[in-house]
Amino acid sequence: MGDLSEGAGIWIGIIATVCLYFLLSKGKRKKEKEKKEERRIELEKSFKKKEKEEKEALKKSNLKIKSKLKKADNLAKKLSEIQEIKIIDISDYKKIIIDNEKNILEKGGDNQLFSFMKINTFLNDYRGRIISDQSGLKEVLDINWLKSRIESEEKRNDLDKTLENLEDSLARMEGRKTTGFDSNVNNLFELGDLMRPTLENQIKTMEFYRNMAVVMIVFYLDDKKIRYFELYEAFEKLGVFDSTWQKNVLNKLDNIEIRLAQMSNQLTELNQNFISLSESSENIVLELKEINSSVMTNNMLQAITAYQTWRINKNTKSLRP
Repeated sequence: MGDLSEGAGIWIGIIATVCLYFLLSKGKRKKEKEKKEERRIELEKSFKKKEKEEKEALKKSNLKIKSKLKKADNLAKKLSEIQEIKIIDISDYKKIIIDNEKNILEKGGDNQLFSFMKINTFLNDYRGRIISDQSGLKEVLDINWLKSRIESEEKRNDLDKTLENLEDSLARMEGRKTTGFDSNVNNLFELGDLMRPTLENQIKTMEFYRNMAVVMIVFYLDDKKIRYFELYEAFEKLGVFDSTWQKNVLNKLDNIEIRLAQMSNQLTELNQNFISLSESSENIVLELKEINSSVMTNNMLQAITAYQTWRINKNTKSLRP
């Protein structure tokens, strides 16, 4: 009887142990299943988040490409528009020299005539540079290439691109020139906005130089020596008589960005002598009217005073925020 009870107890223990094992195993499997489900949900959330971020990044990239391509189209339009700007003729200056050649030679000889002809060369070269800027910009800038490069650069996502952008950010902070494509193309668009006003400024400045050159002849022939030498010195400081102005301006055509920058500065900056003459334009016109020279036309007289008004208005606009 005792052995039977003992055997039954053992079986009960074994059964209980087996049942407990199965219960524990079932609980463990349930927990593992729950963990797997949690991991699956987390992975799904992570995937969806990454997918959303990639879609947003792609959308942002496409918007940037679209914006830059639109700017490139606007740049092309501006390049076409400047082709229509009329560049004034300055050949009348040489005609004035020819008409007064005898008087010039009698008063000052060959050297004096040569000085006036050097100014004529300067004016023609100056006009040639404007024509070159007007037609050359369209030739050196390939809009189709630019648009293709914009699209390919925006799709780049490599280490070199990241380093390039970081270097440009650092360069801007330190005031250095940027070298990356993105920065340079943005600079190009900004400079492109200056093309038309700058070309118009060049033409206005050339007209002023032409008129001052004519005034110089009038004052010379009428023995107004102080005014004559003021004008001579102004042209001399431009480098007209030794052609140094050509070396300072014409040799800076390395690339499109430099060309646009030079358009913005080199040909429209007056030296202090010409600034003083411009500021005295009303007095100069009064003196010319007293001389009553047939050389000076009413249009020239009006243009001399108009130039100073234009300069004041231009400088006022540039100071506005």
